[in-house]
Amino acid sequence: MAIWLAPDACLMAGCALSLLGLYRGYSAANEREKLWWYTVMHVGALMGFMAKSAVGWLVPGLALIALIAHSCQRTNSRQRRLPGDQCYQGQTGHQPAYKRSWP
Repeated sequence: MAIWLAPDACLMAGCALSLLGLYRGYSAANEREKLWWYTVMHVGALMGFMAKSAVGWLVPGLALIALIAHSCQRTNSRQRRLPGDQCYQGQTGHQPAYKRSWP
């Protein structure tokens, strides 16, 4: 039983450390802090990987993907609020020759 729990404890500690580094690095104010916390994130991911292979990267990787998706959604919602041609150009990728006006 102790042999089975040893890698799982290291995996949980690595995932927790990795998620802490991800959160603190994303919300850090300056570049030096970001570098430090992202280094902590990578050390935690390495610790999880050494404990149980690719499973150690699963939780931090999915959290990073969710964070990137949330940031992109927030950026796109800001772009949709722009008035006039900028909004239309952002959605279609080109500047229209004319605009239709529907009542």
